[in-house]
Amino acid sequence: MMSSALKTNPYLERGVITGCLRVSKESSLSGLNNVESHTILTRGSASSLGLNLRKCKICYIILIYVDAYPQFEYHYEGYNFCGRHAHNPWSVIMCTRALLENAKYPYRTYWLNTSGNDIIADVIHQNNDIRRKYFDLLRGQTLQAAVSEYLTWKKLRADS
Repeated sequence: MMSSALKTNPYLERGVITGCLRVSKESSLSGLNNVESHTILTRGSASSLGLNLRKCKICYIILIYVDAYPQFEYHYEGYNFCGRHAHNPWSVIMCTRALLENAKYPYRTYWLNTSGNDIIADVIHQNNDIRRKYFDLLRGQTLQAAVSEYLTWKKLRADS
């Protein structure tokens, strides 16, 4: 699928795949090679992650025009990527659309059903050390951990 959609597609010059973990390791046998991965830890990537409303002029203008910007900021405070404030693009687009359509409740959790936590629940149930750290975090304790940019789904499952 990756090869057909991204590598041999004559209508595509460049593609972007988003997610929280790599699907697989890059290799010449994967059908998809020469892949660049950029995360919040990658130097210089912070300016490309998320959506800065002032740079997304059309959404920003609409929010100002319908006098919704203060409410938008209240409901969608955004994220801090290496000192840069950014918003979830899906929330910005969906909320702007709802405002233009005069929806009764435009400020909703649009991202709510866009992913799942099944793999996290599996790892917490299968690994006592991770479960202990998870409950420490819930109790408000601090956790220091190394973050690997090279973690794949397969490796995460194997380590749990």
